[in-house]
Amino acid sequence: MFAAFYDMNTSITFLFHDLYGFNDFQIGLCYIPIGAGACIGSIANGFILDRNYRRIAKKLGMPVSRTKQHDLRHFPIERARLQIVFPLAFVSLCSIISFGWVLHFRTSVAAPLVLLFISGATLTSAVNTVSTLLVDVHPGRAATVTASNNLVRCLFGAGATAVISPMINGLGVGWCFTLLALIMAATAPVMLVVIRFGPKWREERRVKAEALASRAADAAKKV
Repeated sequence: MFAAFYDMNTSITFLFHDLYGFNDFQIGLCYIPIGAGACIGSIANGFILDRNYRRIAKKLGMPVSRTKQHDLRHFPIERARLQIVFPLAFVSLCSIISFGWVLHFRTSVAAPLVLLFISGATLTSAVNTVSTLLVDVHPGRAATVTASNNLVRCLFGAGATAVISPMINGLGVGWCFTLLALIMAATAPVMLVVIRFGPKWREERRVKAEALASRAADAAKKV
């Protein structure tokens, strides 16, 4: 999703120049919709995450407090977070495919700009949701997890940015973004795996960490 976001950003410059004859100033203005969508998506995403968390907690009969950190050992945080990614991913897939084909048929410039706004909002929200989940399942190591996540996704973003122009030249803009959307769709089952096995993996990691801490404490006592 992060790579798709940067593919769209990168392609704006040469696609709008080649297809619509825009100059540098006009192309710069075309970045406003995707930027505005990203900002609005980031803000709205926080409210949606909180609402879904409270909904699931209420369903499970678990109290929700704003003043203290919750014990997530018996809470399906993976489901609470990733549930909202599926509709976001679906909308973003549709907007990415549509973006490619409206450019292919050279429709009114309003169409790709609207799709850029939608893609910016949905892709940013989905990426932020995954980042939030990573911090949730690694309490106390937020900085390390965030840095690792940024490194990995930026590597994907850099790779996608490097190949987007050759892909468009080879496949055409419509099929290029269709392929990009299909690649995104192919990764969606990974989220189902995380929802299914995530709690088990968390518990195994917690038990292992406690065992290591216990052994370290015993070793310190013997010194």
